[in-house]
Amino acid sequence: MASRGLLRLVRKQTASARPARGLRRREWAVEIEESAIDFLLDHGFTTDLGARPLKRSLERYLLVPLARTIVERRVPEGDQFLFVRTDGAGLVVEFVDPDAPPTAPVTLPAAMRGPGLRAIAWDAHGTAAEMHELRTAQERFFKRIESGEWRDAKAAWLALPASEGFWQRSDRFELLGRAEYMDRIEAGSRSARSLMARLDGEGAAQRQVWPRSMVARLAQQMLLLEAAADEALTTGPRDAFVYVQAGPDGPDRQGELDFARRIAAMYEAWARQRGMRIAVLKPSARYAGDTVWLAVSGFSSYVALAPEDGLHVLEWGSNAEGGVKRVSVRVRVLAQPPVPVRGGEAELTQQAAESLANAPAPQPTIVRRYRGTPSPLVRDSVRGWRTGRLERVLAGDFDIVPRGESEGA
Repeated sequence: MASRGLLRLVRKQTASARPARGLRRREWAVEIEESAIDFLLDHGFTTDLGARPLKRSLERYLLVPLARTIVERRVPEGDQFLFVRTDGAGLVVEFVDPDAPPTAPVTLPAAMRGPGLRAIAWDAHGTAAEMHELRTAQERFFKRIESGEWRDAKAAWLALPASEGFWQRSDRFELLGRAEYMDRIEAGSRSARSLMARLDGEGAAQRQVWPRSMVARLAQQMLLLEAAADEALTTGPRDAFVYVQAGPDGPDRQGELDFARRIAAMYEAWARQRGMRIAVLKPSARYAGDTVWLAVSGFSSYVALAPEDGLHVLEWGSNAEGGVKRVSVRVRVLAQPPVPVRGGEAELTQQAAESLANAPAPQPTIVRRYRGTPSPLVRDSVRGWRTGRLERVLAGDFDIVPRGESEGA
């Protein structure tokens, strides 16, 4: 986990490096999501070399993609800007034009005329109503992290290391990370507010439609920040190990293995879309064999993934076609220990093995049923939703499906 000093160093290096590449002279506004800063920290700091690799990481991961995107454009017009985020493997630079016409006619479903954040993240339309919902959510969240409760909790975490016997406590690593976690949440909030201000540029008064992808991303950011703020005020796990195990040998063993790999890929896509850090710990060859272990860290990753623990069942066919066929996958979600990992993925894999060995017996809960044919349908019995958008769920958006989503939508 990065210290506050390192975070300041990344932001300073980012600001000073941009004019060296001529980026500031091109008058482009650049919004950098907080997850992108975390990515630069992970790739620009080592325990043996300190922050010396940081400039090289900035050049490789940030400045080159920025310059490449700018070369493809002329000088900005109106409120156009560049948005930098991470997909887990690198940094992605997106050109955003808040005044661009929508790619399709905007029709807001009746069930979403009073949209919540989940509905916006699932199917943003870029409407004024959605922007109002986002502004309201941001103001509410900003008041929360400026409240006396938040400040007092943070001060209490910061004061703990000076208390008697603290360094002998078994939970000292978890407690040490709490104030820093609150710092990251505050930085994430500022990043979200900055992106909103960019979307609400000079032309916002005449604007009727906003970029749908940016509106959806803001809603997703706010959902993660709200969940993270909830857990920041308590003790408990933040990061997760995810274990995906193909079902017992059956008549369609290859189908079981294929489904297990698809479920593992779903969790990887989920983490990358949300700017989280993810490592495939087992097997060494990507998704080979019948078991996949993943390590996921980021805002509220354990809380978001914990409901996935249980059985996932794929069904296809019908009675008219000779009967319904099924294969199953067992998913376990366990908390990562808060002890710092200094030995890289090998040590992380050892932690995952120990966590699984010490875990209680799994429960036979069916979390989700996936039906491919004759008509797609996904039913989530834990979160209480159902949708016909099977590919969207398998693409990693299982946590933002609104309860009111219709089967064929």
